[in-house]
Amino acid sequence: VRDAIADAVVVPAGDFQAVVEGAQAWRAPDPRAATPAATWLWLGGYIALLLALRLKPPLDQRLRAALELLAATVVPLIVVIGGFIGDNISPLVLGASIATIVFALSLLIGDAPAEPSARTMKRGWWVALATVILAVALILELAHGQLPQQLPGLAQMARYLAWAAVQQFLICVIVAERIERITASSRIALLGAALIFALLHTPNGMLMQLGFVAGLVWIWNWQRHRALLANIVAHACSGLLLADSLPPQWLHSAEVSARYFL
Repeated sequence: VRDAIADAVVVPAGDFQAVVEGAQAWRAPDPRAATPAATWLWLGGYIALLLALRLKPPLDQRLRAALELLAATVVPLIVVIGGFIGDNISPLVLGASIATIVFALSLLIGDAPAEPSARTMKRGWWVALATVILAVALILELAHGQLPQQLPGLAQMARYLAWAAVQQFLICVIVAERIERITASSRIALLGAALIFALLHTPNGMLMQLGFVAGLVWIWNWQRHRALLANIVAHACSGLLLADSLPPQWLHSAEVSARYFL
């Protein structure tokens, strides 16, 4: 049953009534409840480590890149793989995630990537939009030629565009660049960053596979053309098209972490 429907609730024979009564008696915790002091201590310690790394980085460039890579990926991977993204995100998870994004953005200060030329920008857009064409082709093949009957609302599109921007920035600008500095290999950086990108879609198996393939294209596009904006647009378009077109049980509305099971 779990192989066919991963989010199914399996009830042993004869226990259905007990499960129903337990579900009816359950009450969600009060979101206004006070956050334990230990939570703020953990968060404060994590922020202090990020500040120390940013203000006093190691002189060795490979060690610095490795520590920056860990700082930018450990929390997102733990949050997603550990199932901490649900209906109510805890203050610790939210605070650590915001601190990680701010730290990643701060790495651009004094170390911003090279700007693309008009020529490479044009090529980069074509490469990125090719993934949208592939997404449409996949929909036509798997959904019997049925494209979405109506577009998502503007609010949903804006949210997904912002989420795509965060992912593309983290994977291309931070992760791929740091892996390449550590290994001195753009190919290893490409594969490593694409793997991390796939893991950030755990436990959605189909989305992980699609993310790995698309990640290879987008990360290569960044390495070659620095086409970050094109990647963000292609990511948002592809994700929305696939989530709204394929059967719900295939992509589970493109949800990840604990939300995949809701």
